[in-house]
Amino acid sequence: MKLGTNYLGFDLPNPLVPGASSMCDHVDIARKLEDCGAPMLTLRSVFQEQVTQETYTELLAYIDEKVDFRMGPDEYLAQIAELKSACGFRLWRL
Repeated sequence: MKLGTNYLGFDLPNPLVPGASSMCDHVDIARKLEDCGAPMLTLRSVFQEQVTQETYTELLAYIDEKVDFRMGPDEYLAQIAELKSACGFRLWRL
């Protein structure tokens, strides 16, 4: 049985793509997903608020509520670089 498909311009050997979750946050788990046949990963999104919060910290000091994000833009880029160097599959940001 052939399971190959084309998704968003990517030719994939199967359509079983792990969704954006904590599974895609760590290199060791991502490598296990790759070993199990995952053709690509879907990473969590970076929101404008994350970039704004890190860029305009002085301005945001006047706002009572500060949202605590899991990672900032710099950590997100480091995560992408680490996953790309450790894994052979493509990364897709949702």
